[in-house]
Amino acid sequence: MHAQGSLIGRYTAIHAGNLYGQAMADASYRVIRRADDSFAVEVTRPGALPQLAVDFATEAEAEAWISQDKRLWQAADPFSTPVYRRRHGF
Repeated sequence: MHAQGSLIGRYTAIHAGNLYGQAMADASYRVIRRADDSFAVEVTRPGALPQLAVDFATEAEAEAWISQDKRLWQAADPFSTPVYRRRHGF
């Protein structure tokens, strides 16, 4: 028989992973040209205030930053591995 705490911890970890994955999947990015002709990226994630990454010299730099941000969010998600998703029905 499991201790009550371990069941609660497992439940919380699984459902927190769903929420984390949801936030990553629903992130939206928008490249903005600023008045000084630099570029910025507005990042919006569910449950968080919009964030602004600024001072990109070109639109291509802003797009590259978006790609890197997406990769970093996926890498930081412990529930994103294919084996974990298959075992847990994600």
